[in-house]
Amino acid sequence: MNLEDWHIVEKKGAELNYLIATELMTTERDYVARLHILYNIFYVELEKENKFSPFLPDNALPLIFSNIKSIYLFHKDFILPQLEERITHWSSDQRVGDIMKKNAPFLKIYGEFVHNFRTAVKNIEVWRRKSSRFSEIVHRLEQLPECERLPFQNLLIEPVQRLVRYELLLKEYVRVLSEDSPDLHDSQEALVLVSKAALHSNEALKKLEVFKKKLEIYQKLRGVPQDFITPTRHLLAHGPVTEISTKKGEKHPRHLFLFNDLILVCTENKSTDTYSVWKSLGIEGLKVTPFQNSLGPNTFEVGNKQGACLLLDQNLTGASFDWEQKIKTILNAYLRKKIERLSACFDLDNGPSSEEKNDSECQIGQVRPVHVSDSAITKCMICEETFGLVRRKQNCMACGKLMCRSCSRKASLQYKQGKKETVCLGCFDAITRDTRPNLSTAVLFDDTDSHHSFSQA
Repeated sequence: MNLEDWHIVEKKGAELNYLIATELMTTERDYVARLHILYNIFYVELEKENKFSPFLPDNALPLIFSNIKSIYLFHKDFILPQLEERITHWSSDQRVGDIMKKNAPFLKIYGEFVHNFRTAVKNIEVWRRKSSRFSEIVHRLEQLPECERLPFQNLLIEPVQRLVRYELLLKEYVRVLSEDSPDLHDSQEALVLVSKAALHSNEALKKLEVFKKKLEIYQKLRGVPQDFITPTRHLLAHGPVTEISTKKGEKHPRHLFLFNDLILVCTENKSTDTYSVWKSLGIEGLKVTPFQNSLGPNTFEVGNKQGACLLLDQNLTGASFDWEQKIKTILNAYLRKKIERLSACFDLDNGPSSEEKNDSECQIGQVRPVHVSDSAITKCMICEETFGLVRRKQNCMACGKLMCRSCSRKASLQYKQGKKETVCLGCFDAITRDTRPNLSTAVLFDDTDSHHSFSQA
């Protein structure tokens, strides 16, 4: 490469540096405008209206907005002015890496917001259903010209996405910098710091996608409790099935939703694109029995103590969706996990060992536990979801852990003379087993791996 070619490359590199630095500044300006809408319009207006005529509890807005004010002021008063000043005088000082490096440690303030984000989204949905006043105000603000008719949740996700955008822009900026650039070292250090901060945002965005799918399902279902959405519940398959009346043999079209811990047999409401729950069956104690008769080979009964129903695995056109096998796969996975849990407390060949007999985990429900302090824990110790207005905390009466309602059951405790008390899922399994499992007789279906994910039928 001759000298003239090198000048062309250097010039092109300098232009790219400037373009990326300018994009960093312009996107920062747009971001601060969004933060302004979130704080000065949505938060301030909701707070003012709630003080004038309360429609939300005192802790509702902090659960939704978290520390958005601190984030807004940090970007408005520090990062944006510095970037604008640097771009204005770019000809004399062609750097932005030093600015990002200097401010990167302060991005720790995003930790609280990102950690609280899913709770915020859930609370918005809860209060939109519970409070018509809240829903009306949010809708009115969304229609304001200065809000650009953006949905509230779209604005709220901006801070989570901003850290990821910083990371992408800095990666590109470092890539086009020459090895002798005075901004290279600072930019590389800034990228490392920003990438660490963006890691949690990336995880939050992935979880958000999963949560959105759960929320879409929840919004279409009629007849499920508010705590239907839990971190451990996953939709594995859904599609048409035929329910058969055991008395008259009549066939009724249904829609089956198969979760890892629950089966919902629903009636489809095509006019509203919703589903009414006709039968809800938990995985605990569930049995699947082939029903061989004139109805056909694809007929089977599924049920437990909660109820039972007779299903024909085909839709109106006669197509089959392998529902019996899919449900058996879920049962297989559940039984495997249950045996693993029991194995931790029992010697499956010789019964409880002397050490295990003294182990507190094997005496669950026999002695009064020491309760975990209510003020010391902010998350459910079972599912790790943050406690809040909707997700209340309570102690397990068998082991003392703090848990949420979704992670609790009722079980009889020996130290309470057989009285039923609220316990966590782990203690419930330990207490309600009658005898240790026998691996030689335990029914495990020969199906695919428990992590198999079914697509829509």
